[in-house]
Amino acid sequence: MWLTLLAVALVGEGIGAPAIVGQAAIAIWAGAGLFLVPASWLLALLLEPGIASRSVSSRAVRMAPYLLVVGSLVLIVGILLLVPSSSATIPLRLAGVWAVAWGGFADFVGLTALRKKRRYRVGTRP
Repeated sequence: MWLTLLAVALVGEGIGAPAIVGQAAIAIWAGAGLFLVPASWLLALLLEPGIASRSVSSRAVRMAPYLLVVGSLVLIVGILLLVPSSSATIPLRLAGVWAVAWGGFADFVGLTALRKKRRYRVGTRP
């Protein structure tokens, strides 16, 4: 489904479909991609026992500091985009909602990874 949206955006633009079709497909494609990777890390953190070396959980633990920093920055930008203003447009508000959702999710995954790291050492199983 994810690749189908990218194909719709690229092919639709090539055959002369309205620009909004391609823009919507690209937005969904990019948004889904940015949620799929942290979601897979969160799933691994919750389901894998311990933190085996070279596993998805160990990758999530290694990426936790980056997720926390980037997630916090995106969350702050999203909150600032949602501050009431007379010049704010609907797409700008939607970008703010998306940024708050992704930033909060990235922070949650980062915190979950750090909590699991504190409980287990990397390369161990319970």
